[in-house]
Amino acid sequence: MREGSKIIQTELDHFLKNRRRELYVKVLRIVRTGARWSDIKRELNINSKVLNDILKNLTSAMNSGGEGRILLDRGPNNEGGS
Repeated sequence: MREGSKIIQTELDHFLKNRRRELYVKVLRIVRTGARWSDIKRELNINSKVLNDILKNLTSAMNSGGEGRILLDRGPNNEGGS
């Protein structure tokens, strides 16, 4: 299990290189238990474009490995009040 954790950490570090690490890590923490688009935006105080880009990048990276996915209740076109 430790070896698996090391591999995941290395892959995450590689993915976050030259990206806004603090935002990506916060998004991952927020969505791990489920979150609405508007909740993430409010928590991070970012606009829809930035959030959309982060989620697209994370989803693409996770799907390219064939494992995991990020699920949100709502997307940028259906924010529900925010």
